[in-house]
Amino acid sequence: MITILLGFFEKEEQGILDQIENLERVLVHLRYEGKVHRGKNIKHAQKTMEELYQRFKRHYHFQEEVIFPYLLVHIPKHESVIQFLRSDHETIRKSKEQLYRLFQKLSEKKPDGLESKILELGTYLIYLVRHHIELERSSVHKAVEHELKSEEQKDVAKRAKDWLSRQKDLKVLRV
Repeated sequence: MITILLGFFEKEEQGILDQIENLERVLVHLRYEGKVHRGKNIKHAQKTMEELYQRFKRHYHFQEEVIFPYLLVHIPKHESVIQFLRSDHETIRKSKEQLYRLFQKLSEKKPDGLESKILELGTYLIYLVRHHIELERSSVHKAVEHELKSEEQKDVAKRAKDWLSRQKDLKVLRV
């Protein structure tokens, strides 16, 4: 059962990283393709940001409602890392919202220096998310896999399954 949970982590994170790669491509196109393709690039950026928002929203709700509380009770030494990851979630959420608003302004044909702000914030968000996921892999995943006892692993996997089954938009992890 823990293998399924770790597989779910990997699948969710890969989906987020795929959207981050899409965002990176959009930023490159926005920077180098100019006004001729601006409309197409902005639409692609907004679609990418919406998908990233949905994936990350599910990701951080799952962690903050299921995984983090469980680890805090069963492996309290990870409290500082969990607090850092929670803070990261908030920073990522705010950065995504700000970037989305900048793309909306750019689509309104008011570019007044917005492209450079978009490139700066977009690059920041890309590196922040990549670092965040790497930190989760090296701390949360390893704690779940190696530090929880077998019964605790089964318990957290069951809680994860219950949480996921309550999510109407999610069709994975049917154990």
